[in-house]
Amino acid sequence: MAKPVHVLLFPFPAQGHILPMLNLAELLSRAGLAVTFLNTEHLHARFSRTSGAVDRLSRLPRFRFRTIPDGLPKEDPRPFLKLRDVVDSMSTRSRGEYKEILASSTDGWPPVTCVVADGFLPLSLEVAEELRIPTFLLRTSSACSVWAYYSVPELIKKGELPFKGTITHSPPPPPLRYESGLSGTVFDKILRLQTKMTGTSKYKASRGWRAFSGEETSRASSDEPNQSTIALSSS
Repeated sequence: MAKPVHVLLFPFPAQGHILPMLNLAELLSRAGLAVTFLNTEHLHARFSRTSGAVDRLSRLPRFRFRTIPDGLPKEDPRPFLKLRDVVDSMSTRSRGEYKEILASSTDGWPPVTCVVADGFLPLSLEVAEELRIPTFLLRTSSACSVWAYYSVPELIKKGELPFKGTITHSPPPPPLRYESGLSGTVFDKILRLQTKMTGTSKYKASRGWRAFSGEETSRASSDEPNQSTIALSSS
């Protein structure tokens, strides 16, 4: 007898990532799958105050919300330009809670059998692979955006990035100078994370497709804990 399918979806902690993944979660639930939507406590509280989706989806018989802390103080405003700080905090302080949710079976819910991980959030993938749970990497941005980030290392190698000279805007803000590059800035941190995870997504897509198509053995080796990871774009 086949065990019931239970999908856990874990978006990057930003609205532009949460909404597309929430739409997918609803579709999976209405298709008859058990669905857990995991979010940070901070964003779930904000989402509950500003959207009726939480109440509406909570009424579905096979849909539930779960939350984990992001590790930052409650009073921290978590501005957009410091999202990398949130990611870094979660990578160490949220790992245990996430692992516990993946490994547990409570309240009559079956164990998680599949994870839809955000392609921009390393933690969502790493723990799932550690527990050998089949994983899909979902990039909530368009395919052209994913390709742009994938091309960044080559553009840097060819000297196309960072931009030389002065880039001006009219009307203000004043000119932005890139002569010294972006090293150490918040934009540099975000770019590095995006580029890293885009490269990871490409590798996972190649390896995962071979696994799903039967071109690779289903038995996982010690250096590849999960042979069933594949990358998708929401476009």
